[in-house]
Amino acid sequence: MSSAADCTTALKQEAMSAPSVQDWILHSTLFGIFTADLALSTGIDLRIYELLFPFNLALMLAMAPLRVPRQLYWLSLALAASGLLGILRETDTWALFLKQLIGIFVLMLYAANVIFREAELAHDSNRGMDRLFTGYLRWSVAVTWIGFAQCLVQSILHHHFFRLQSIFSEPAHYSMAVVPAWYWIAWRFLHERTSDALGQPKRPERRSFLVLSSGMILSCSSLGILAVALGILLLVRCRKSTMIAVALSLFALLTLLFSTSEFFRVRVADTYLAIESSDVSNTNESTYALVSNLLVTERVFALHPLTGNGIGSHRLSHDIYVWDVPGVEAFFATGRRIDRLNADDAASMASRLISETGLIGLAVVLLLTARYYVWQGGRRQAFANAMLLSIFCRLLRGGHYFPADGCFFVAFYGMNSIAARTSKLLPVPDTAR
Repeated sequence: MSSAADCTTALKQEAMSAPSVQDWILHSTLFGIFTADLALSTGIDLRIYELLFPFNLALMLAMAPLRVPRQLYWLSLALAASGLLGILRETDTWALFLKQLIGIFVLMLYAANVIFREAELAHDSNRGMDRLFTGYLRWSVAVTWIGFAQCLVQSILHHHFFRLQSIFSEPAHYSMAVVPAWYWIAWRFLHERTSDALGQPKRPERRSFLVLSSGMILSCSSLGILAVALGILLLVRCRKSTMIAVALSLFALLTLLFSTSEFFRVRVADTYLAIESSDVSNTNESTYALVSNLLVTERVFALHPLTGNGIGSHRLSHDIYVWDVPGVEAFFATGRRIDRLNADDAASMASRLISETGLIGLAVVLLLTARYYVWQGGRRQAFANAMLLSIFCRLLRGGHYFPADGCFFVAFYGMNSIAARTSKLLPVPDTAR
């Protein structure tokens, strides 16, 4: 009996170590991350990664036991407490609460185990992120090239500049997906040197750096521009004189952009005026989504400032309070259901956290971000900064708790910190070209 069990275990391990299985998991994961905006409409909109990732998770479970990080247990308990409190107050429902709890748990469990499996395949726990992140860098460059072609063709067809968004639903989503790749490649380009075949020094990732930088510029995304500005400050923050010069240059660049780019100017001006007047009349759709949800969050905050209305509850809060927002009738009068724009995710992670978990929830997220940050400099800090830009973007604009790319960036961020404390070196992803 024992020998049969040993044989079964050996077969499972052999199957799981087969390159075809792990390669499928790796490449389908990357495909899911970069096609997160694509959905299958069958009465219920299902995104491709929402089908791929659970299937892959079941595949990994069939081959070997899954590993559950203890941090995920604590996170689940905290979310359960938030949801149950909201249900007791009747500001949340079981359906909305369980959807968020299960979604966060499954996606974070999947991200962690993909990285763990990569580490086991390499027989090196330190290389768990290497192949996956290298694949992510290459996909980032590839979708940017697709965006260049799309931008050119659409601009010619429509006789005006068409912002780069590639395979994503909007330029802001493109920016959020590739900005960690841009930062990591920019850091390598600025701080590392390699040698060519003749022994001459050269900068790594020069072409990839130019491609991604051009993509971020052509997206004309205000969120992407802010993320790049923060990234530049992080790249040069070691020298005070350099930081002052860069800060002044960035200010001049943003001023020039505000003056010359209609896309950037409209979003900044509309958002400022809408927030100042608490009125969303005559604003663009992006500003309407952000400001109307901020005003809904403000109403929830007045009632439950510390704990919010419960995880997953913002949809209910939006339905109750959005009609109190001045100017919302103008959008409803268009005949479109634009009044529900971003009702589920509050258009901003920070806004949604305050609405659903209160100041306690937002404070916990910020404290954990600081707790798992790598402070000692070098490659590990650069890697942490790349993930930090993604967190920054989502706090400002992305309110979904379990986006495909966001779950992996959070997993990368935490595992990078844990590895830094055990004094392990970070493998440098080979290339993005």
